[in-house]
Amino acid sequence: MKDKQTVENLERQMISELNKLGIDTDKNLKIDNMSSGYRDYFLKKNAARTSAGYELKVDGVVTLGKVFQTLEGLGISNM
Repeated sequence: MKDKQTVENLERQMISELNKLGIDTDKNLKIDNMSSGYRDYFLKKNAARTSAGYELKVDGVVTLGKVFQTLEGLGISNM
């Protein structure tokens, strides 16, 4: 069974990798939305799910391609 990672852990990994690509995440990355599935957890007794959406500003298509590859490598989906 695949281990689930927390949103916070994935976020730290994502920021680290984006910084390695030369992206200033303090300026160019912002949280767009966050949600939690606690309602489903209490109603269905499944593991609670949390998600976050981000908005990232990049300076070109080459950088964008690198970002997609990096996020895919981290297992981050719904880009």
